[in-house]
Amino acid sequence: MSIRTPLIFCVLAVEAGAQPATSPRPELAISINGSAASTVIAGWPLLVRGTVMHSGHLNRAAVVPPLVLAPAGLAWPDAIEFQVLAANGSEQNWMLTLVRPPEQPGLTLPHRQWTEVLWQMSPEASSQIQAGVYRLTARLTIRDSQGWNGTVQSKPATIQIVTEAEPSPEQTTRRALAFSQYAAYNGEMGSGQAALDEALKAEPRSVPLLAAKARLFEAAGDFLMAYLSAARALRIHLEADPQPRESAREIMYLRNRLLGKLLDQPPVVPNP
Repeated sequence: MSIRTPLIFCVLAVEAGAQPATSPRPELAISINGSAASTVIAGWPLLVRGTVMHSGHLNRAAVVPPLVLAPAGLAWPDAIEFQVLAANGSEQNWMLTLVRPPEQPGLTLPHRQWTEVLWQMSPEASSQIQAGVYRLTARLTIRDSQGWNGTVQSKPATIQIVTEAEPSPEQTTRRALAFSQYAAYNGEMGSGQAALDEALKAEPRSVPLLAAKARLFEAAGDFLMAYLSAARALRIHLEADPQPRESAREIMYLRNRLLGKLLDQPPVVPNP
């Protein structure tokens, strides 16, 4: 779980809390497998990403109070609950588990930063979900704490579960990305690399796959291979689109971060 400087964030629907209008409150957004509207083949891992931002993230004042989430007796992500509705309105019980708990149970968030929290569902569990369209909503509720108190709800994310024997090339790429992320979260680097390598056989110049491979190498501590994968992804991206758009900047940031980690490593002494 990390706190970052904001890039792009959509305004969310927020229920009224128990604070005055000038007090900071959280804004909450979720995505499923990297999108607010996903199509997933049954048996893929489900990866839910929650983003929390300070309500004053656009405030340019020099001094803005931080957002404090401090639920009594809980780590702050445990104060988030999910509601899953099928197309007919029936409520579903999905087993989403927190990927990793925060280092501290409370959260103090400066107004120009944001943080992420991740949940997952295993491929075995998702294979039991019936085909159809579902709406997932996250709700954060905190009462009687020393920080912010109230309820905030995300906009719903939509997921369509389908069953297909022969996935399209795009679905093959998204499957590899989902399995590699799931593998990284669970320390299964070998299976994540295998999924990416198989997809790269068909799409060797896929920027998302190469960037995902860089992140997986980084999680495994292999900063050299991570840097080489990120550098290749950036080169291919800029060959196709020389303008430094947001996506190119993200890959450039990844490459530069990996270069910094690589340079911080002690030199490897070759065997005589």
